[in-house]
Amino acid sequence: MGSRKAKHEDLEKEFLQRFWKVARTDALDEIDEWINWDLRGVDLEATRVLKYLENRFRDETIKRLKDAWPSYEKRFVVELDTSNSTKSRDRILEKMVRTWIVARKPDPPPISPDNFRTEMPDALRYRYIVNFLDDGKRLNRMVLDEVRDPRSRMGQLFKLDKDCESCTVHLPLNKRDGGERSWKFRLVHQENGTRAELQVCTQLQVAWDKKDHFLIFELERRGRRIPPGDRIQMKHVSDQLYVVDRQLDELHLAVLERLRRNKTRR
Repeated sequence: MGSRKAKHEDLEKEFLQRFWKVARTDALDEIDEWINWDLRGVDLEATRVLKYLENRFRDETIKRLKDAWPSYEKRFVVELDTSNSTKSRDRILEKMVRTWIVARKPDPPPISPDNFRTEMPDALRYRYIVNFLDDGKRLNRMVLDEVRDPRSRMGQLFKLDKDCESCTVHLPLNKRDGGERSWKFRLVHQENGTRAELQVCTQLQVAWDKKDHFLIFELERRGRRIPPGDRIQMKHVSDQLYVVDRQLDELHLAVLERLRRNKTRR
């Protein structure tokens, strides 16, 4: 582990010398200034808009449930997670270096001191956590409609990145690099070009992600070797939870349909 950490420090030093030409502390101060003066403002705007969509989606879902079940009281529908909306300055520098290494050390690097303010793909990160797959599908459609509408609050703040939106929820094991499952949007701020990532995940998908973060991601990020069997196990756990999500979603929709039929008969 020590040798891997030393190697990363050497690569970071090389990156700074070649492209930033300042000491590490000065580079971090520059990133910190960007976080405090630019990112924080966009983060506040984005959180307000996403909270508005959260409340609207919850209200629409509750209405949908009450149409089938008038005496319904409440169930978990959606929660906006903003707990990790911005990276630390060290993580931003680390990602710049890691992206450069993965791209085989090109000159200039994909994310450089000159462009990191607009090229950092997940400078801001948000996640909607939903109960059922059907909730996720409907919320995904709502977000897409909102961001494509220039009259909406979401559309005035962000536009879709060139990568648009993706869905890894239903991808089979043989077509996946890892076990993550989500609906994902890559967004660009309309005025200053800041990039944001928005995910929509079920509770089970988030549970998998939190365990993978501890068992695989953080160890790998810190230079630990990950046995192939561990990765295989985590992918299979993701598949098993996907099957559970599907089963619960089918049951959820069947219960709603049964409630609607019973209401009609009355």
